[in-house]
Amino acid sequence: ALELARACNVPATMIDAEQLRSSTYQNVIDQRKEFAAYSLAPLYTAIEDRLSMDDLTPRGTYIRFAVDETFLRVDPLTRLQVTGQLLALNLISLDQAKEMEGLAPDGSGDTDDPNPDI
Repeated sequence: ALELARACNVPATMIDAEQLRSSTYQNVIDQRKEFAAYSLAPLYTAIEDRLSMDDLTPRGTYIRFAVDETFLRVDPLTRLQVTGQLLALNLISLDQAKEMEGLAPDGSGDTDDPNPDI
């Protein structure tokens, strides 16, 4: 398993189920960040760059994967605390806070963007 992990540039902890049993939620998030930064980023940035070329998409269109908003998204309580602090400091409006969570201004969860994670 260790040799396979090295060959694929994957942290050994990502394929070791025994070690993950004792991991806390925060450890898992930190492991995901490390995995995304060192193993996945070279792959998905190359794909993003290729899909953003003018022969595949209209000039000026950039394709980006929503890795931070999906795979690396922090837990809901932390997001709520950060959003609450931003609101308390008047750094964002209520509508901006709802948009950060993918909610429409009425709070329904129906945004205008048909593909918010693409």
